[in-house]
Amino acid sequence: MTQIMFETFNVPAMYVAIQAVLSLYASGRTTGIVLDSGGGRETAKSSSSMEKSYELPDGQVITIGAERFRCPEVLFQPSLVGMEAPGIHETTYNSIMKCDVDIRKDLYGNIVLSGGSTMFPGIADRMSKEITALAPSIHRTSPGRILLHV
Repeated sequence: MTQIMFETFNVPAMYVAIQAVLSLYASGRTTGIVLDSGGGRETAKSSSSMEKSYELPDGQVITIGAERFRCPEVLFQPSLVGMEAPGIHETTYNSIMKCDVDIRKDLYGNIVLSGGSTMFPGIADRMSKEITALAPSIHRTSPGRILLHV
């Protein structure tokens, strides 16, 4: 990609960055944890497995996909669509717990939600509630704020 940019379009310089890091910087932070949640190849691959056929009493068969559950809830309970994976709150908590104990408080106070899947109303409040329930009691005394950034 960079070769094409330099040779075809004659750009003088190019900077490639990770989108989650840019979200952290855009929120005015240099320390924090970013949950970057949005669509992608994996979502497209698994979308057909979310469809389920039902036979109605009159014999008609209907196929229901994502309508059979509330979209945001799947982020917290992937088992609703048959996935054996932790929810976004558990993934965030586990990531923080794998970091050095000295920076955990900063991470709890600087959780940035990024991406299209984080635009559902109330998702930041839900995430805060779930993280607070999982977090050790030492962090409950000064809960951080969860920012929503797209």
